[in-house]
Amino acid sequence: MKTLNTLILGSLALSSSVAFGAGYYRESGTVPIYYVYPDDAYCWVEDLQLMELLGGEEQVKVVRDIEKYIGGKTYLENCAWPNGNYKAKGDSATWHNFGIMQTCWIKDTASLYDYGGPSSVIKTAYEADFTAHRKFYVSNPGAPYPETYACP
Repeated sequence: MKTLNTLILGSLALSSSVAFGAGYYRESGTVPIYYVYPDDAYCWVEDLQLMELLGGEEQVKVVRDIEKYIGGKTYLENCAWPNGNYKAKGDSATWHNFGIMQTCWIKDTASLYDYGGPSSVIKTAYEADFTAHRKFYVSNPGAPYPETYACP
């Protein structure tokens, strides 16, 4: 019987460590949401608009002490925005995130139609880092920013 109890308790411990591994976390009573990667790194979800694009707040686990989940891990700063077209408030640039973590600059409205048109652009009410963790598509080496990264 003791062996059976040990096996059951061991299985429960294994299950709970998997359930609280990689995922979205927020400390009780605070606003910041973090994504914890399975490989000892974590990033910060800039705002609820990004969180909705990543699947919604319902997947965020609220914990008492966030340090238990992010302490000792590598902080990667802002989490990556998913593939799509983005424009930040007050910024003239529209960014197209595509493929496997690549990004490029949509140079004008005519070009925007090649990537879904104006209605496809997600606009934020603040400055956002849409290019976080993405590789820039370099189309015009030596050109001034952002023309260097114009979409093909």
